Amino acid sequence: MYFCKSVFPLNRKLATPASWLLLFILLFFPSFSYNIKNSLFAQKKREAAYYYQVAQKSYEMGEYQKALDMYHNALEQNPAHTPSYLGAAKISLLFGDLPKASDYYRQVLKYNPNSPSAYTGLATIYIKKDQMKKAYLLLKKVRSKEPGNIENNYTLGLWHIKKSLPEIAHHYFKKVVLLQPNHVSSLVGIARSFIQRKQFPQAKTYLRKALQLDSRNTGIYKARGELSLTLFSYFTDQRGQNELLKDAYESYRIANDLAPHDEETIKKMLHLSFHLDQPSITEEKINILIRQKPNNAELYYLRSLLRLKSMDSLPEKFQKGIKDAQYALRLAPKNPFIRNGLENAVLGLPKSYYGYQLLRKELAEHRFSQATFFQKKLRQDFAKTYLQRCLQLNPVHQKAMQFELQNAKEHNDQESVLYILEKMKKSQGHKTLKSHYQLEKAVYRSTQNIAYREKLFNSIRSLEKPSFLRSSTTVLLLDLKANRPFSEYPYSSLQISRRLNDSLQQSGGIVSIKNSDRAKILDKIRSSSQTGKERKPFAVYYKPEYIRTIEELTKPFKGAAQYTERLTLPYPNYLIHGSYDTKSNGLIQLNLSLIKGGTGTKIASFSLSAKGQNSLAKLGIQLKSRLFKLLPVKGMVIRVRGDDIFFNLGAYDGINLKSRMKSLRPLPPDLSSKPVLEVKEVGAYISRARLLPKFRKNTLEEKDELILLRPKN
Repeated sequence: MYFCKSVFPLNRKLATPASWLLLFILLFFPSFSYNIKNSLFAQKKREAAYYYQVAQKSYEMGEYQKALDMYHNALEQNPAHTPSYLGAAKISLLFGDLPKASDYYRQVLKYNPNSPSAYTGLATIYIKKDQMKKAYLLLKKVRSKEPGNIENNYTLGLWHIKKSLPEIAHHYFKKVVLLQPNHVSSLVGIARSFIQRKQFPQAKTYLRKALQLDSRNTGIYKARGELSLTLFSYFTDQRGQNELLKDAYESYRIANDLAPHDEETIKKMLHLSFHLDQPSITEEKINILIRQKPNNAELYYLRSLLRLKSMDSLPEKFQKGIKDAQYALRLAPKNPFIRNGLENAVLGLPKSYYGYQLLRKELAEHRFSQATFFQKKLRQDFAKTYLQRCLQLNPVHQKAMQFELQNAKEHNDQESVLYILEKMKKSQGHKTLKSHYQLEKAVYRSTQNIAYREKLFNSIRSLEKPSFLRSSTTVLLLDLKANRPFSEYPYSSLQISRRLNDSLQQSGGIVSIKNSDRAKILDKIRSSSQTGKERKPFAVYYKPEYIRTIEELTKPFKGAAQYTERLTLPYPNYLIHGSYDTKSNGLIQLNLSLIKGGTGTKIASFSLSAKGQNSLAKLGIQLKSRLFKLLPVKGMVIRVRGDDIFFNLGAYDGINLKSRMKSLRPLPPDLSSKPVLEVKEVGAYISRARLLPKFRKNTLEEKDELILLRPKN
């Protein structure tokens, strides 16, 4: 009241026009301010709607970056405009930027907690991240409320495609097309379901339909690339295979032009670039990804593989590849895929450059730590495998050789002791020279060592040519077919085959032809095959007639004229061929067949599987164990001296003291069963056994064949 009196005196004569104006402003200002705010908010909403319409038109024309900018402009004007969040999320998914897309969808749920589009979009992100359970829960939630939702049915189709269930995926995509005939992504989904079912003509038909409706849809070109790569595994002609690889690369290139930041597309291009030998394109694409994800160890690993090929032509680039490899190991020190890939890469390169040696030593040190770990856990099979890998990477690893020497001493294998000491002498020189000859002299005088007592074992002159070759069953492990030829799994068919072959090299009674000789056999067979143009190893398309080719290549030659025509390699008694598959959870599954070398008949088929760290080492151990059960373990009598019978079988996984061997010579008339021996000492090349008491000593002679008796269980 006082305020009103002071401003507006009761005396009307003293009231001025200014006073009346002030009274009007005070009485009507709240409504005036409210109207101004409403007007500004309405203006911003209109501008947001305008930007949204421009963004939609840009998206339809394939101008995705412009559309994304317009969506951002709309959100600046109206932060609660959920259609713009959905549009921005859709383009972020297209660009492969999953974190941003996820943020946009969560903003939608903030303003609209029941948005089916947001739930479906988040499910799509989970599918891309292989979080399939989370994705399915969201999709199931939307389906329970809106069973006819087009986006949800389409994403359910994607979910089943990822789970390799093409029939169910086809059902969901077809449902979308019935509701919306021009839904291009669902037409592409139907094509992908046909690809998974190997119905290629139908897949091409649907891709053509999709292309006629929208030539700028990236999914069409990615599906075309997938189709070309699937067809690749069915071609044996090199020219046809190269054409399919080029078609696939071109399809992914177009998809990359339309969506430059899509990580899946770039990775496919990387794999294809390696096969097509286009290193400049490969490194360019890797660099793009590294700029987006500077702490991704896999990307540095891929770039290191590329740069390690430049050792002769570009030494500086090679050194950068070494640094990339070391950085990848620092980012992911426990990643077995990166370590195994780098190991295979460095083992395939000549030994040169200081940095290269450091990388080999670093990888070898990790394998040695694994060997010691499993030694403490009493897992001798794993310890032996990792120790072997360590010495492959670094043949002069002193701790590994000491480890190997200690094992040989514990098993009283004096022959192996001398062999290891010979290696140590070559690597250390005078340091072990004295101790080596002292031990050699002591072993020579020992009456317990079968080799020296019988004078069957000479001093080791060459590490590559031991005194006695083992009379082992020889296996030729062929390269395996990849059921998913260009999956993003880090191991290739060649890498898996080589690692399995390495595991068999040290298995004693059953050994494989070493990788260098194996490559010669495969190359010779490819060149002498009927087509002569097979790009892949012949084993992928195994045929029984190849057995004859192997016999021709491996049987002994006569005369100098035939020297250039035939290889002098051990003849394989058995062949192993088959395929492998990789799963999204890191599982490797091998489907193998065992073939008799002389006849080409199939002995057995079996499957092996392993996942997680050291999966290839686990598969190698499983393969040795399975072959031990399937193949006969044979030896040959070298000499009979009194109660002792010496035979060359070699240290074999599963043959120990008290193992029993049976003679294969024909039975004499006065015997009802063949002679059986009990192993008394196992050596690296020569072992010792004694006849069981019920058999006469004269029932065995030199060059008699022996076979290992299996335990009854």
